[in-house]
Amino acid sequence: MDSEKAIMKTLNVALVGAGTIGRMHARGIYHADLKACNVLIDPAAATFYFIDTDRVESYASLSLEHRIKNLVQINNSIPREVAPPIRMHFMKCYSEETGDDPKRLFAKVWLKSCKQEI
Repeated sequence: MDSEKAIMKTLNVALVGAGTIGRMHARGIYHADLKACNVLIDPAAATFYFIDTDRVESYASLSLEHRIKNLVQINNSIPREVAPPIRMHFMKCYSEETGDDPKRLFAKVWLKSCKQEI
């Protein structure tokens, strides 16, 4: 039961992160090196700190190309053991902030991730 609680807490933290990235993108903020190693997490507070921010840019509107690039970077930088359904939950939370169709977005990110087009 403890491992189940730990998994649920980890999933919750990941989903909060998805919403955070979605809000960044919805506000036109682009982190050119958005990878798991550049996100520090305080799991107790579900707070995220982005590092390596020297190439962060702000736009009036962030292009789909930029957003997909960031999502591919995140997708390719998390452990392979993270199953596709968990990644899809991430996209759903992200899409709640951006208004994207999560299934279409997931398909685009997954295809580019498999091709490693970043």
